[in-house]
Amino acid sequence: MIIVVPRTWIRGVPRGYGNNKVAAEWLRAIENSLAAYREASALHDSLRTKYEVVLEFHLDPTSLADGRPPSDFRAHGTDLDNRVKQTLDGLSQTRSDTLPPGLRIVTDDKAIHRIIANKVIVDGEGGMGAWVEVRLLDEEIGLSAPCMKEAVESPQICTKGIPS
Repeated sequence: MIIVVPRTWIRGVPRGYGNNKVAAEWLRAIENSLAAYREASALHDSLRTKYEVVLEFHLDPTSLADGRPPSDFRAHGTDLDNRVKQTLDGLSQTRSDTLPPGLRIVTDDKAIHRIIANKVIVDGEGGMGAWVEVRLLDEEIGLSAPCMKEAVESPQICTKGIPS
């Protein structure tokens, strides 16, 4: 398996859709943490590459109540699916004039064939954020020639053309 983005911590408050201001804050946190992988999708065949994204959100339910009583969220936190979608847009691209454009680490969110996501309840905003890892899904992938050569030499990670 080839790793496009190794397991990386994104510090911030994982947000979903609704309020563009707070969604933009989370998208900027993604950009700040993963900027070194911007445009990584240029190394992949956009028609054949399949991605797997692994996400682990660390959420403090009391800070995400969005005006509702925190007791509504204490046991489980907020919806995982909303956090996943916003984060995937940050890895690919947003289609909004008012939000950050996304990093194009993956060619398109349609090319994500597997998502593994979970949430961990934490106490306090200081521990909030998400672990993110992006992998090419299988051996039947399309890679540009430099990346394919590197993948053969070192099957764990492909970084040709990505700044170190």
